[in-house]
Amino acid sequence: MCEDKIKPGIYNAGFENLKIIDIAKLVAKNINSKIKINKKFDLRSYRLSSKKLIKSGFKPKKTINDAITEIEDLLLNKKYKISEQNYTVRWMKKRKIK
Repeated sequence: MCEDKIKPGIYNAGFENLKIIDIAKLVAKNINSKIKINKKFDLRSYRLSSKKLIKSGFKPKKTINDAITEIEDLLLNKKYKISEQNYTVRWMKKRKIK
């Protein structure tokens, strides 16, 4: 893929559009843990299409499983510190960011 061939614009870059529960199951499988379900209903929609990005010639190099493995490695090797900034909405509210 040549960068000069990509048209400017907004691109969705989500190739594995999984439900949160399905991601939780992958995480639980990798780190041998239990899933705790919070019964709150989230009205947000995460539907997406990567057709435009795919047409540009882009091909993803990593999967959700790759991300899970990388995050697990960072946490186990203490290379990643959990902080207030990890909780985006809470962090934005604290700083009055809309």
